[in-house]
Amino acid sequence: MRPLTLAALSASLFLFTVGINVSRAQTSSGPHSCPIVQTPPTAGEDLIAQKNYKDAETLYRAAIAKNPQDPETHFGLTRALIGLDQVTAAIAEADEMQTKFPGTALALTAQSEAAYRAGRPDDAQQFALKAARANGCEGRALLAFTNVAELWGFYARSWNYIQHAHAVRPNDELIRREWIWLMPRSQRAAALEQYIQGSNHIADDDRKGYNNALDHLKAHRAGECHISSTTPSVTVPMQPIYGDHTSPEAFGLDVTYNGKRRRMQIDTGASGITLTASAAHSLGLVPEIHRKVGGVGDEGDASSYLTHVKSIKIGDVEFSDCMVEVLEKHGRLDDIDGLIGMDVFNQWLVTLDYQNIQLHLDRLPPRPGQKPNDEDDDTPHDPYTTAPELKDFSNTIRIGHQIMLPAEFEKKQTHFLIMDTGASITDVSPEMAREVGKLSGSDIEVYGISGKAKKVWESKQAKLHVANLMLPPDEYYVLDTTSLSHSNGFETSGLFGLPTLQRLSISIDYRDNLVRLKYDPKRDRQFFTR
Repeated sequence: MRPLTLAALSASLFLFTVGINVSRAQTSSGPHSCPIVQTPPTAGEDLIAQKNYKDAETLYRAAIAKNPQDPETHFGLTRALIGLDQVTAAIAEADEMQTKFPGTALALTAQSEAAYRAGRPDDAQQFALKAARANGCEGRALLAFTNVAELWGFYARSWNYIQHAHAVRPNDELIRREWIWLMPRSQRAAALEQYIQGSNHIADDDRKGYNNALDHLKAHRAGECHISSTTPSVTVPMQPIYGDHTSPEAFGLDVTYNGKRRRMQIDTGASGITLTASAAHSLGLVPEIHRKVGGVGDEGDASSYLTHVKSIKIGDVEFSDCMVEVLEKHGRLDDIDGLIGMDVFNQWLVTLDYQNIQLHLDRLPPRPGQKPNDEDDDTPHDPYTTAPELKDFSNTIRIGHQIMLPAEFEKKQTHFLIMDTGASITDVSPEMAREVGKLSGSDIEVYGISGKAKKVWESKQAKLHVANLMLPPDEYYVLDTTSLSHSNGFETSGLFGLPTLQRLSISIDYRDNLVRLKYDPKRDRQFFTR
């Protein structure tokens, strides 16, 4: 399995738009009209929305036993199995659905959703395309296509598809949620608040996340984090972070907050700017919104708060009135003042040049018709990839701020791993590691924001193909990545940590989901091996 190229995906999305005429799927009259599904959700759909997947599985299996010819119950069972992380069983159920109800939009949608959860985006896209062509009025097929298009950064098209899905299935709670998340930010707060305060089936564990998201939207200020610099290109030295070691264990940037310099670890596995409590206190920052956050580890959520900083300066780039997050208990961040995610520079081409120990920032080429200084533009856009400056970049998938790189062991199955410069090891899932041999135990301790991971193994020596690069044989740590996959709703087979990424020059275009990896063996720097 290979990820779709951007050209292939663009062509498929274009054919999809032209082929089924979704722009007319809003009314109940006319030659291309769609009937509006006004019936309330079933008990099973409510259980799925509430993430009560076990009870949903029980309900749907009992319903299938009574009436095996109802496609809705098979579809519900597939979703329940996906929610339970029983991916193989979900794929089998979706395939059986296709046997029983061949070529139907719902069976194809089930196959798309199962393939998406299995980390097979090209298959998920093809199934969704077929489903939408089979029945352009099936809102769940449009939802499946929305999810795939969003992976590859087609946000304008995703917004278009989900609007039509919501129009034909206004009572579908899963569609409504995606419709809210994809709204332009200026509209999202009101819609999210109405949803939270109304009748809903939000899982108890998720409710604080919804409330956190709403608070964050309400706290956002017009023109927030405006970039005052007009410099088209900036180079900033990366600073080694030693901790308790004699050689660097990470790299950071010196960032000036309201005129005071603090050292921040570069972390592509994080989003935005996160300060330690001590750094925030020394800067005189005052909490505005309290929240809970999670991360790698088995010790639960961590407490944090949001606040604003008047001026943040990195090299010659200055941000005004930026919201930052402060971790009140920060565990393993004792030797630094916080983390800086590279998605802060979403209007720049970001190059982490570890071989020269520098961060390069270049202004992204403006999209056709783009207005200057539109950092606060919340209009959904599709990728802009035809600029000459981006011709040698490769498309990749992104979930939130997480850049996912395709990887495989010695021509085995393709998996997707998160590019995480904040990770001190490169690790893979047990399923991926077993493709090249048995696992052996390890006594390494792995920590994240949520504490210590319980079990770690090591893989056999193997070559690893990452995007366009082939890495030399190495052993990799092996961690259970089920929680990552469950959280992403997409099979996530590990993390590319700094021991791997430090040997490369990495360029990222967060705006367009583009990445360029370069490796020069003559300038290979191995600051640390693990």
